[in-house]
Amino acid sequence: MNYFRVVGVGFFLAILLILAGTNDVRSQQREAVDTKQLRQEAVHIMLQAFDNTDLSTRLTVLSDLKEVRVPEALPALVNLLKDQKYRREAIDALGNQVPDPVVIQLISQYMASERSPFTRRQAVLALERLAERQAIPALIKTLLRDPERFVSAEAARVLGIFKDSTALPALMKTLDEALQLHKEALEKARNPSPQPGFGLNFYPVTFLPNVVGALLAFKEQTAIPAFIELIKAQAPSFGGTLVPFYSGLAFFPILVSSKDEVFNSILKEALRPLLSDPNPAIRLRTALTLMYWGDAAAMSAVAALLEQAKTASLILRQLIVFEFFALTTRGIDLDDALFPAISDLIDSLAGPTPPNDDQFARETARTFLIDTLGYIGSERAVRKILEIADQVSHACPELNPLYVPRYATLIALTAA
Repeated sequence: MNYFRVVGVGFFLAILLILAGTNDVRSQQREAVDTKQLRQEAVHIMLQAFDNTDLSTRLTVLSDLKEVRVPEALPALVNLLKDQKYRREAIDALGNQVPDPVVIQLISQYMASERSPFTRRQAVLALERLAERQAIPALIKTLLRDPERFVSAEAARVLGIFKDSTALPALMKTLDEALQLHKEALEKARNPSPQPGFGLNFYPVTFLPNVVGALLAFKEQTAIPAFIELIKAQAPSFGGTLVPFYSGLAFFPILVSSKDEVFNSILKEALRPLLSDPNPAIRLRTALTLMYWGDAAAMSAVAALLEQAKTASLILRQLIVFEFFALTTRGIDLDDALFPAISDLIDSLAGPTPPNDDQFARETARTFLIDTLGYIGSERAVRKILEIADQVSHACPELNPLYVPRYATLIALTAA
């Protein structure tokens, strides 16, 4: 967790507590003080903090402004854009403020000219949150011209969210390049370099999923073969096991939340043959994607794969659990019919660790699966979470401060 984020929350809450009355005089008067005056005083203190030249103080206030809208802070935020030390955080904070044409123009300019690619990417994310169509031409230029493809990838994703037809030609133009970069990265994975490191370039790998996801958001059928290619792409992992090459597919259903039944049926029919793919992780990814679109037949495939994970190799089990967790936490409504398969897998991972397995990997998988129970929303899912919380409480009391709040959150999520 970011240190300044923690300090920032404490800083702003401290201001509110002081203003609300933590001493006797304030306590006697607080009922007579209207909330507008309290807000004005709090904002005044925050703006004064911008005058402090201490780096951590300014970063603390910037961190809070990513969460709260303070129109009075707009001039100070714009002024901080001039300072390289604060530019990325100031852009991030501006993305949470009330949209202003001048601000959108400024952020767009930094998105095009800023030296740091990470700040340019932050500008794309800020424009996404401001959600103003004024930014679309600048986003299209970033898609086509930015030298770092991880920045272009974010621009593609945001253009898919805007769904403005003026972006479609640019997205179509980048599809061939994105496919080529994907193939090159896949080839590197199959023939890893002897040099130290992961051997994979993250940036070109992320480019194709975002471009394809944006095109599918436009219901562009020419992107469907690339969509299928992403699901099927495999590369050898540890021990020579063939694994899905890119887990970013988890984001696709959110982008393709189309209510067009004709287009959805075309996608479903293109995906259905992959339910018989020999790679279990690809079958699971396919089944979960189909389940997102309400395909009831995919439910039994998911349950069968979770059952298979109990006896699968370490790598395959982790892949299955991660894919399941990733799509679950991004919008799939889990049916209570999946509860027995999830519960059994959780229990099997709590047993003794076989010689060819890893205790940490088992605990990680188990934690992911416990989290998915919070998305089922049934009474027995709550009971299971309570049962696990009770076991942890008795077996490892030193872990209570870490786990008990998490299980409370899961129960609240389930109850909601």
